Amino acid sequence: MPQDIHTTSGKMRSIDKESPMVADSKDYGLPCFEVKVSDIPEAEDWDVGEEYNIELVVKQKAVRSKDNENWVEFQIKKIKAL
Repeated sequence: MPQDIHTTSGKMRSIDKESPMVADSKDYGLPCFEVKVSDIPEAEDWDVGEEYNIELVVKQKAVRSKDNENWVEFQIKKIKAL
């Protein structure tokens, strides 16, 4: 189900929570992170270079403006392989 979010211009645009995350080609790209295998035991059997789905539960920690962009900081609270 789509929901409205604010853009940096202050205008609203609709996003679909079911849509996959895709970085815009002009964008900086999506963040990388690492966790211990004990956090995702299934990953020990995964192949490098392949794509896998995980579920994250995050807590929003901050919103700030940097380089004329709005950024949001999250703390990962839970991680699970799907």
